Amino acid sequence: MEPYGGKADCKQMLTLGVKPIKGMRWTHCAAAMVATVVCLLPAAMAGAAQAPEPLLQVITEDSGPGNRIENGKPAGYNVEVVREILKRVHHPDNIQVFPWARGYAMLQSETHVALFSTTRTPEREHLFKWVGPTNINTWVLYKKKGSKWRIAALDDAKKVGAIGVLRDDAKQKYLMDNGFTNIDPVNLGMQNAQKLLNGRIDLWFTANLGFAAETEKAGIAMAEFEPALVLRRNYLYVALSNDTPDATVHRWQAALDAMKKDGTYKAILSRHPAGVLAMTFDAPTAAVADAVK
Repeated sequence: MEPYGGKADCKQMLTLGVKPIKGMRWTHCAAAMVATVVCLLPAAMAGAAQAPEPLLQVITEDSGPGNRIENGKPAGYNVEVVREILKRVHHPDNIQVFPWARGYAMLQSETHVALFSTTRTPEREHLFKWVGPTNINTWVLYKKKGSKWRIAALDDAKKVGAIGVLRDDAKQKYLMDNGFTNIDPVNLGMQNAQKLLNGRIDLWFTANLGFAAETEKAGIAMAEFEPALVLRRNYLYVALSNDTPDATVHRWQAALDAMKKDGTYKAILSRHPAGVLAMTFDAPTAAVADAVK
């Protein structure tokens, strides 16, 4: 005889909607309910396993040695890191390059978007989901070499005529949050290098790695400028739109973590001089206000 809770019992309980059968004791009824769950569980798990993985719009910008356009295609050490993540999670390599402001607007307004490299700040912490850190950089206020301005603290920079920033970048938001009104945003970082050299702005607020790349694009020697004030150290991540399933975020993070353990991450960044400076093996962590120096 087939034991209680076998196939026949499961079919019977499903037909009856898991209601007590006449003459069945409570213990038998409870056992039958458990048998029903056991029968349904494999099918439910199979359905979950077959849930389609969302196809993300993967976006970066043309801003420096880590994220740039080379021969008409995305290139740089951050692009290489993200390409390896895509390969490991079996996602198409569909990286596109947009101006930062457009890419950031897409991240906020559209579904299934991944944008890199994005500074993880307290203000952005709950707006997106995060995979990283992919690298680290330092925020610096640069001035033209020989400039009269002496900036000993952040508030001193409020006295200058204009500070160049990249539009909708985290550094613009940082200045606004600190009460600055003398902000002059541009769409391309190299425009700030040109404007600072020509005296159209007094300070340029950018990251140390971006500074090297944007001056090169502008055809201007880095020696034309000098740091006025070093402000803070920041971790950069891949930011994913909030509708991204947590399972997807976890797979991407696991892929990056594995790259750092097996040496792939270090090998990629070591091929680039700026990548060596940007390398970090720190664990992902929520953004902290004014995580500095």
